[in-house]
Amino acid sequence: CLTANPVEIDQIDPKAGVINPIVLQDRMEIIVTLPDPEAESGVQLLHKSVTLSPEEQQESFIDTFAKLREAVAPRVSVDPNRGENEELELDKSETDKSESTDTEAEESKKRAGIGVVTVEGFVPGNRENYLPLAQKVYNWLIRPIEQDLANSEVETLVFILDAPLLNLPMAVLHDGNQYLIEKYAIALTPSLQLLESESLERGELTALKAGIFADPPEVKVESSDKVINFAELPNVEKELNQIQSQVPGELIVNEKFTNSAIQKAIGLAPFPVVHLATHGLFSSTPEETFILTWEDTLNIDQLNQLLRGREEGQRKPIELLVLSACQTATGDRRAALGLAGVAVKAGARSTLATLWVVNDAATAELMIDFYQELNQDKTISKAQALRRAQISMIQGDNPEQQKPYYWAPFVLVGNWL
Repeated sequence: CLTANPVEIDQIDPKAGVINPIVLQDRMEIIVTLPDPEAESGVQLLHKSVTLSPEEQQESFIDTFAKLREAVAPRVSVDPNRGENEELELDKSETDKSESTDTEAEESKKRAGIGVVTVEGFVPGNRENYLPLAQKVYNWLIRPIEQDLANSEVETLVFILDAPLLNLPMAVLHDGNQYLIEKYAIALTPSLQLLESESLERGELTALKAGIFADPPEVKVESSDKVINFAELPNVEKELNQIQSQVPGELIVNEKFTNSAIQKAIGLAPFPVVHLATHGLFSSTPEETFILTWEDTLNIDQLNQLLRGREEGQRKPIELLVLSACQTATGDRRAALGLAGVAVKAGARSTLATLWVVNDAATAELMIDFYQELNQDKTISKAQALRRAQISMIQGDNPEQQKPYYWAPFVLVGNWL
């Protein structure tokens, strides 16, 4: 029976620090909770205030956050009303700064498809553009607490992000020598409380895997007269098959991946992990947030009912919901936590999702590495497994995949253990 009670996040993990930045017009207040065995409460509370230097005052904090996000993954705008053969154009502010090729832009265009609302396709950014910004944001957000973090010996940073920071991956912040993810595992949480949860049991870890790698039929969304025409994801087949070889459980693909099939599988089988490798769209508007099944969509209400129904059926909770091929709605600051946040609230203890869609070959590689890490070391957390998979790309042999465009959008929301 699922009778989990909310628990304060600073009481979950003695090796985790909680960082809550509050962005104001002229300053940023940073509230930090760190483990402290000598304190009566077991934690110490820190408060840092950051103001812009005179040289920095030409741009606000929010402007810089947006510029960093744009520099890491320059946008390709996609009009939902465009025809299939219409060409896309890179955002004019980034056209002359991106190293992206026509091939990469074309792939991003295909993956974006024709959506319910205008969506974003992305291409890899130029290191010369994003690195100075990544260092600037690090100096604001992490540098003031850098020594405190080191002294506390925390291994995981849990961020409660203010709205201007929600679509910016904390992993990409850079201290001048390395990315933040190379120093700490990183997780996000929507609030100061989570449903109580222990670490993921991996002695007999099983997972429901579902996805689409064939060219799916056109899908009409109930809330709109628009037709979605997403492209096929050829590397999803490799992703699902290799995960299946590491983590047993049911596998549902292509035309068998229907709403009824996924609802039945999740509702009846006690899989702790549900991995969905399919297109989807995040938005803070429920009607515009969904994942794609073979001939339909699974919207927020349906996902809520699905997960809540599992709770009412007194089965084990879904410890981890993985959404490996979703994207965010353009101009929606809260879109990144749209589906992921709702999934957590609906009963999934944690969600691994993406802030933007990347090359599906890179996605497959990172997802396979993630599960490999979980299997090889039964003691590490989900956040640590994700960190190791991301570091494999950063320090790997493929120079292209070392760019944060490929590894930074993967974020863990909710319980990180």
